[in-house]
Amino acid sequence: MAKQYPHLCLAVMIFSAILASQAWAFTNPLDVAALQDLYRSLNYPPELKGWRVDGGDPCEESWTGVSCFQSSVIYLKIQELNLTGYFGGQLNNLHYLKHLDVSSNYILGEIPYSLPPNATHINLASNYLRQSIPHSLPTMKYLRHINLSHNLLSGPIGNVFTGLENLRVLDLSYNNFTGDLPSSFGSLTNLTTLCLQNNNFTGSVTYLAELSTN
Repeated sequence: MAKQYPHLCLAVMIFSAILASQAWAFTNPLDVAALQDLYRSLNYPPELKGWRVDGGDPCEESWTGVSCFQSSVIYLKIQELNLTGYFGGQLNNLHYLKHLDVSSNYILGEIPYSLPPNATHINLASNYLRQSIPHSLPTMKYLRHINLSHNLLSGPIGNVFTGLENLRVLDLSYNNFTGDLPSSFGSLTNLTTLCLQNNNFTGSVTYLAELSTN
């Protein structure tokens, strides 16, 4: 039996090494689930090469449009791919995502109530999104750039920009927004670019005078 010990130790070491390498390589399970839900909601598009709904490792397998830092998805750029369908309901689980770009597709439905909470750049332009801007937007404290232009968004905007001191670029142009501009516009003190053209706004624009021109 003594001669078997080295072989047993070697087997244990190899098995442990395999487990360790898998634990390091595997993408954050929440990120994987969120991307799988998105893939399903977009009707399994063949343009998203490498994506699948039965497991997989987005960071190690080079899923189209996905970039990672260690085990976390930090960029999701799937613009101009003729994607159809909806966003699904798990984008908010992408806790480390910084950039989300799904512009210039054919995505339908509403903007998800909860977007990636720590994102700095959101581009949903040139789709077929309806309804309005979700009231959860003020929770996105790191947001610097958001483009919702060229959609079918409508109705009054509502006070959804409170507390977004880091926001620098806001593009709401070419939608069907109506009513007064919200008072929360006045809190966007670091805004450098604001695009509102081709909507149906009415009433006072007083709050625009409070924005920084620097």
